[in-house]
Amino acid sequence: MSEAMGCAGGCPRTKSYWGRSDVERVVISSRGVSRSYTRSVPTDYDPQHAHPLIAVFHGDRGTGADVRTALGLESAATEPALFVYPDATEASGRSFDLETPLAGNANMQLARAILNEIADASAIDATRVFAAGISRGAYFVNFLNARVGSESLRAVAAHSGSGPYGTPADYDPGRTFPLPGARRPGAAHTRDERSGGAIADG
Repeated sequence: MSEAMGCAGGCPRTKSYWGRSDVERVVISSRGVSRSYTRSVPTDYDPQHAHPLIAVFHGDRGTGADVRTALGLESAATEPALFVYPDATEASGRSFDLETPLAGNANMQLARAILNEIADASAIDATRVFAAGISRGAYFVNFLNARVGSESLRAVAAHSGSGPYGTPADYDPGRTFPLPGARRPGAAHTRDERSGGAIADG
């Protein structure tokens, strides 16, 4: 993660970003296009204390709000943490793009834009930024990890997904990967022989 996206070890900030709502849908401009995500802030968020940030990605035909409800990750947090749940577009069938390289990948650029926006206005611990996903979203976080590596993410967790697949030439040079992560294949999913993981239905 770059310094522009947060301060390693914690950085007290006084600017309030979140408004009064704990959970709300946010519209952001990414690459000149209006995109959306759901953001969730703990009621005990403290702008004087640096918090973890977790980005969670949905499967095909889902939304950020859907995956927030389905996974319930916030209830498992052991300390105040900020969560964001990006939305894929209607035009894409609400499906995240995996294969397009980082510079031209609208969804990966959206993820970076969201992380930057939040870190610019909130107290985020740059050493504890994570990504998780289910089904297509699980594939996406594995591909995203290979594109941005430890510059942006501490670790990723993929549920019912696999990847990345291909050759090293398919990924951006100079990135540090793989990172520590967790993969939990779904029992109903079939094998993806390209990468040895479980291929998601969505």
